[in-house]
Formats: sequence, structure tokens, C-alpha cells
Amino acid sequence: MAKTIITQSGELINYSNVVSVSVDSGAKKDSQNNKLFSVTAVTTNGQNTIIGSYDSCYEAHKAKAKLVEWLQSEIYGVYEFDRKDSEQ
Repeated sequence: MAKTIITQSGELINYSNVVSVSVDSGAKKDSQNNKLFSVTAVTTNGQNTIIGSYDSCYEAHKAKAKLVEWLQSEIYGVYEFDRKDSEQ
């Protein structure tokens, strides 16, 4: 089954095009210029896409773990990253 990831910004990524997923710090900043921790996907064409941004390293790793759990489940074809409260 093809799997699709919906990023916090609403972008669709076909998981078969993802080479790796990692947690990075400082790639993105919030409105007060504080660094955010991002879950980033690298695609087959070399593009880095931030699929989720979080206030803490713990939250980012938790989001990545949920994504991994979903990928291992083979239940649903679409995974949507939780949006931050301020973005809903």
C-alpha cells in the first residue's frame, strides 16, 4: 500500500520517495526567534522537507516515533502530523 505523509503545513509526501527522517534543531524558528526542533524528511531527489516543528526535542522525537509506529502498522495509507495548537 502506498503511504502518504501530510506535513504540518499541509504538504503531501509519498513515503516511497523518502530516504530518511531525522530530528534537527534550529532549522526553523518561531515568531519570537526561538529555535524549533524539526522532524525532517530527505527525499530521493535530495530535497529536505520539514514535516513537523516542535518547541522541544522531546516533542520532536515523540512525533518521529509516532510516524515510525504508523509506518510499521500497515493499517492506514495516510499519516497527518499533528499541528501545533497555534496553527489549528
